[in-house]
Amino acid sequence: MGISAVMVHWFARLHKKRAFADANSIVELGPQDVMTTPAIFQSALGPMTDKAAMADLLGEMFEDGRPKPWAQQALYRHLGLQDYNSIDMFDPRANWRLDLNYPCRLPRRFSVVTNFGSSEHIFDIAQSFRTVHDLLEPGGIALFVLPAFGDIDHGFWNVHPTVYFDVAQENGYSILDFVYIDNFGVRCRLAEERPDEPFGFRDLPIKVEDCIQPNLPRTVTLQYIQNLNNPDTARLGMEFPCIVFDYCFVALRKPGEGEEQGFVFPTQGKYRAS
Repeated sequence: MGISAVMVHWFARLHKKRAFADANSIVELGPQDVMTTPAIFQSALGPMTDKAAMADLLGEMFEDGRPKPWAQQALYRHLGLQDYNSIDMFDPRANWRLDLNYPCRLPRRFSVVTNFGSSEHIFDIAQSFRTVHDLLEPGGIALFVLPAFGDIDHGFWNVHPTVYFDVAQENGYSILDFVYIDNFGVRCRLAEERPDEPFGFRDLPIKVEDCIQPNLPRTVTLQYIQNLNNPDTARLGMEFPCIVFDYCFVALRKPGEGEEQGFVFPTQGKYRAS
């Protein structure tokens, strides 16, 4: 998976929350390609960037309107993450060529770890979550953008909201941000059609409070049916194999120095019970 229009708006949202304020290093589980337009970066990041800096950023990221192979590094540097690294089994851009089904024995840890469309392709998905935990510094930020519903055969797994809440509960993480993006592909295309409009995270139909309620399956299914019959889906969704599919965007902060522990596998439902 790559960095889409909605993800760029999410980075701006996290920046406003000062999620990256004390962070300087990042490792990605798979180097991410930028998969949207310069206008999206101008819209999402422009309000927090002076014109000269934005021009420099777009010059680093794009050539003739097309993203460069290392565009993601320029984006992260713009967010204050100067030290970029990545892990991948096949991508030649990766610093470490590793199979993420197995523990990653790296010589260091990082302020930010991204898991953008990786875990669903890893057969030992539990190990991928443990790897994120092990690679994070105390107080570091884990960022997840993973399929939740409808993306059949995209990978081995969909990752449901309960995973994040229960992992956080069991391992002492704080939830900095949780957004359920229904009809993800279509929303990305709509954002690109309307680049001057801010993305309406608050207007999304499925709220974070819905995601810890027992009626979530019904809520998601009814919204799926509504999206399937939406004129925008008929117009824009056919480019995607699954037409309609949902993703969770999640930012978790690891406990600080002296409070961290080895990764603990969660028991489903503890978060709701609390």
